[in-house]
Amino acid sequence: MSRYVLSYRINNLLRMANEDIENFRTLLKLEEFPDLALLLSAGEIEFDDLLKLRVSKNTEKFRRWLLEGNYKDQITLFREYFKKEFKIPPNTKFKVVKTAVFRGLSMGLNALTPGVGTATGIGLSLFDNFLLERFLERWSPRIFINELKSLQNKK
Repeated sequence: MSRYVLSYRINNLLRMANEDIENFRTLLKLEEFPDLALLLSAGEIEFDDLLKLRVSKNTEKFRRWLLEGNYKDQITLFREYFKKEFKIPPNTKFKVVKTAVFRGLSMGLNALTPGVGTATGIGLSLFDNFLLERFLERWSPRIFINELKSLQNKK
């Protein structure tokens, strides 16, 4: 009896892995991205670059999203793929308040000491654009797909 249970479990794992691979291929077709094997063999993507991407944090997130999603059909897969992309972020109010505070600080300092306020405004803007936004960024599966596309554009 245990042989049948083991056989069932192995077959179930193989079926799930095959579904995940098909879902990945479906997303690549949706994004009009050519077959990876063809790109590698044509030299349009470097194998080392693909290996680096394979171990990136976005790839791990994408893999987890794809495996844990349990997408039964293409409609569900597409819905979830685009849901994260077009959803209005819940922190929109925070962004408005943050922008108002940064602008207020910049304008206030500029009124007190011209030049210092301008420099502070530029510094706050750089902080906001390059550091704060990166920490607050919401992840989407398209981030991984775009990184994959950028490998082809390197050549």
